[in-house]
Amino acid sequence: MAENPCPYYADGHHMVAGNLPRVVDQNGNNVATFAGGGWYKCKGCAEAFISSGFPHFGWPIADYVTQGGIISLSAQDGVAVAKINRSLIRYTSAATLPGYKFVGFN
Repeated sequence: MAENPCPYYADGHHMVAGNLPRVVDQNGNNVATFAGGGWYKCKGCAEAFISSGFPHFGWPIADYVTQGGIISLSAQDGVAVAKINRSLIRYTSAATLPGYKFVGFN
């Protein structure tokens, strides 16, 4: 479930898939479950979402982290790195979540 309603879209955050950054936890350790998964950003308000699945294809979300669990997004040696709070990783077998609409690619 989205932490905040989207201020631009009444039907939820319109999440667009982007290139997945390397995902590390708050201690800098790689979080392997997200390798090869998806990174999404709302095209209205820029809320971020990281998933080990591909909901924009209608596939399960699987493990995911919402905006509140993402500590930072930065670049290290030309590679995007997302630092997350490992304790805020959630799981769903669904391809949708309330407050989000996965709409495809940039």
